[in-house]
Amino acid sequence: MALWKIVFSRHNNTEVLQLEADQAPDIEQACQALLAHARRHFEAQEEAIDAQEEKTAAVQLAERYGVTLTGIARDH
Repeated sequence: MALWKIVFSRHNNTEVLQLEADQAPDIEQACQALLAHARRHFEAQEEAIDAQEEKTAAVQLAERYGVTLTGIARDH
């Protein structure tokens, strides 16, 4: 298995989540892994009244945690 870096921005800082996978994760897989990480490690921001669970992982990351996925790279 290869080690992949999921690079993201939060509070104007760049952070990295490492993920093991045989192939490069696609954007949705990376967002899902990052959302799981955010739920465990970050405090959620206050949600708007019209918040809906069916939003994509990327939208949930941005709205709930202020997180934006910025890149996926293989760690050598």
